[in-house]
Amino acid sequence: MKLTHTAELTRIVASDRSARSAADPALLGLALAAGMLIGTAPSAAAQYRDDDARDRLLMTDGDEIFGRLLWENDPEGEVHFMLPKGRVKHIDKEDVLQIETVTDTVGAFLSVRSPSASIDEDWALVEWARDNGLDGLAQAQAYHVLTRNPNEARAHEFLGHRERNGKWKWAADDGARMLDAEDWAEWHRDTGHPLELHGEHYVVRSTAELTQAVDLLFDLERMYVDFQAEFGAISELQTKEVVRRPMTAWIYRDVERFPATGSAKVPYYAPGLTLSPSGPPETGSGNEIRTYYGERGNYPLRFFELAAQQLLYSCVLGETQTVWSDDWSFYREAAWLEVGFGNWFGGQFDLGRPGFVKRKDFALDPDDVLRSRSRADRMPLNQGRHELTSLIGLNYEFFLQNEFDERRDIEARAHTFVAYLLDPDTRMPEGKREGQRTRPALMEYMRAVYLTSKGSSSSALDDALGTKIENLEKPWKQWLLSF
Repeated sequence: MKLTHTAELTRIVASDRSARSAADPALLGLALAAGMLIGTAPSAAAQYRDDDARDRLLMTDGDEIFGRLLWENDPEGEVHFMLPKGRVKHIDKEDVLQIETVTDTVGAFLSVRSPSASIDEDWALVEWARDNGLDGLAQAQAYHVLTRNPNEARAHEFLGHRERNGKWKWAADDGARMLDAEDWAEWHRDTGHPLELHGEHYVVRSTAELTQAVDLLFDLERMYVDFQAEFGAISELQTKEVVRRPMTAWIYRDVERFPATGSAKVPYYAPGLTLSPSGPPETGSGNEIRTYYGERGNYPLRFFELAAQQLLYSCVLGETQTVWSDDWSFYREAAWLEVGFGNWFGGQFDLGRPGFVKRKDFALDPDDVLRSRSRADRMPLNQGRHELTSLIGLNYEFFLQNEFDERRDIEARAHTFVAYLLDPDTRMPEGKREGQRTRPALMEYMRAVYLTSKGSSSSALDDALGTKIENLEKPWKQWLLSF
């Protein structure tokens, strides 16, 4: 991490900033390393507080407003900005010259993290994150330093650990317990008191190893930054920021203690708590992905796929519903779309080095292609003339069922059909939007699903696509032949 030419780097970043913090990520990273990122708002705690004022609006008249950005792409052309103490102000977007957000700061922080960094370089990021209001990421980075050097005194002191007789005691249970490193790790392997790490947009609760939990938090934050960068400016989707209620990821060290919904032990995303007719809701905060580490692989099963489903609910719907009136495993807004989008967006993240995830080109699973090419020969996909009309009517239960081939046949069609619609070269074969790209139409439907009460109906899908869903079945099957 080079600390030379600070003034020049600062000048370049300052001159290149646009109305949406669009400076080159490499330059932002260098400026971050130099400790000179321009325009940082006043520091605040990582988790939401009613005095949080880390986002900044620069107005066309030169005024500055500090608070938290909730929604930049309101259909009415307004910016929804939450002021300290919680009051939300609606501001005409034409009056806003520049927006700087916590998400921008997180992106700059992540762009500089490197698997080849020295201990001192990694420690410099702890201090930078702390000084720029990213308290949770500062804590996670300090833990990362300890996974590299368990004797690093700066990290121990930062995390509230105490040295006794030349040996460090680790803080557990909010500091109520001071344990040896081995006992601390064992303490957090119990589901009753998992390790809890807070980022800016996520809480990770984990019974896995410390290194794994830390790496996953950073990768989730990277995924959030990339999601907002790709979809935040798309008018059809109009994504919101996660501010008041962070998303949760439950990570289990193995399948043994995983709270499965059936014998197949399929990882899942739960948008809210289940409201039982005979009792109180399940324990937990809702809006959780739940997964576990299998026997092989660097990541928990379906990790990025489930996180992408969670982003749909959290950033398009916004504040996710806390309690469902029915079992969430049966009721979902549009199960085929969520599973397909999860596979498409989640599939763009390389499963190589945890903690430093990178985007890659999306590629369909060959097994998905083979299954989708053939005509469905089993229920529920063969119950009508068209597979797609059956697919879009399925609830989430079918994606969790125990029978492997039946579940995979359904998953495969959700994966490939959504990928077909999101392919930038796919055009509507007929109807009111004949010749137009399908991707904007699907984005419009996604917004309708998560922003209106009737958005998940089949008629809403037909309206967005400009044709009946069954008219896309033959072109979709032909598209699959190109793989």
